[in-house]
Amino acid sequence: MNAYCSGEPPAADRSVARRTPRKGRVGRCVIYKQLLVLAGAAAGCLAVLLVAQHAAQLFARLLLPADDAARRLAYASDWLLLPAVTLLAGLASVCTRRRFSADAIEGTRTPASRSLEINLRYNLHTLEQTLLAAIA
Repeated sequence: MNAYCSGEPPAADRSVARRTPRKGRVGRCVIYKQLLVLAGAAAGCLAVLLVAQHAAQLFARLLLPADDAARRLAYASDWLLLPAVTLLAGLASVCTRRRFSADAIEGTRTPASRSLEINLRYNLHTLEQTLLAAIA
């Protein structure tokens, strides 16, 4: 992790940081995180462009269903099994964790446990991605 993003200043600046607060640390942390997001987005865009350019070669052996609706739905449902299983695993994880926390049993949106909050976010994002895959 970047020294500016952690709560503690770099080793050389500890004595100075006790006397005077660093004003630019927060701004640098945000810029660092934004650059990481930008690098990830650029890599994703590059991958999409490469797949789009070579789609005919990559998917030449893929057998598509006939034009009737029943076969198309059956074909799409096979591909929705993996997102559905990951969503089911996330929901099962949250259900078992809710038993051990009084705050989580009530179903609050911001539980005291940080790990439970992460699991809830995982479930929400997985549900969104599964829904988008089903629509596509």
